[in-house]
Amino acid sequence: MKCDWCILLGEHGLVKSAATPVVQMSILPWRFPPPSRVLEIVRHFAAADKPLAAICHGPQILVAADVVRGRRATAYPSVRPELQAAGCEWVEPSAGLDNAHSDGRLVTSPAWPAQAAFVRAFLEALGTPVRV
Repeated sequence: MKCDWCILLGEHGLVKSAATPVVQMSILPWRFPPPSRVLEIVRHFAAADKPLAAICHGPQILVAADVVRGRRATAYPSVRPELQAAGCEWVEPSAGLDNAHSDGRLVTSPAWPAQAAFVRAFLEALGTPVRV
């Protein structure tokens, strides 16, 4: 399964296909509607409990893939109705939109000001906590 615009990382760096067991995680930037192949990749990651991260409007892809029911997530505030309609519990973003939320190996964040928190939470989901 090839993904031309999402980020797929394996143990030794970028990979081209999510079908290989080497793929360890995926990060979803925003693009809607997502290609059907991207939805397949997201479903694969969710079913395999692999780390999955979405920032800003990226959680719309999680909604389209139907992988947020029963989960807790945050996103850009305008995405709230879509997440809730999909059966996801909304996590209110901080006033500065600079927080990240983890629900198991799913990491979500509301916007670019959260990049540091987003990366930190995602590294923890990968089992590589940040040490400073």
